[in-house]
Amino acid sequence: MSELVNIKTENQISFITMDDGKANAMSVDMLKGLNKALDEAELSGSVVILSGRENVLSGGFDLGVFKSGDNAKILEMLTLGAELSYRILSYPTPIIAACTGHAVAMGTFLLLCCRLVCAIRMPILERR
Repeated sequence: MSELVNIKTENQISFITMDDGKANAMSVDMLKGLNKALDEAELSGSVVILSGRENVLSGGFDLGVFKSGDNAKILEMLTLGAELSYRILSYPTPIIAACTGHAVAMGTFLLLCCRLVCAIRMPILERR
């Protein structure tokens, strides 16, 4: 896959989709890609529909970055996440989350920042 974040705009609606082929971890590259897509959508003045790939919106921040112990990279990722959250909260047009799967940790926080959330019902997984 060439892009972590794709955007398609039709009829004043920008569809922003995250897809890293796995859990859509909020890595530095994913966060930068989301901001770039929001820049493009903002220029067009469109409403935004934010989604992930089938069965997952986002698994949250990239745990590999935390495990790396690279404090500069960790701080960059957390700062970009906070800035993205603020940006979604203060975005000039509505951002609607279309959640067709799991949203964990930072993924849930993204949902909370959106103006509206449309989600499917999923079974609750049990630990036995």
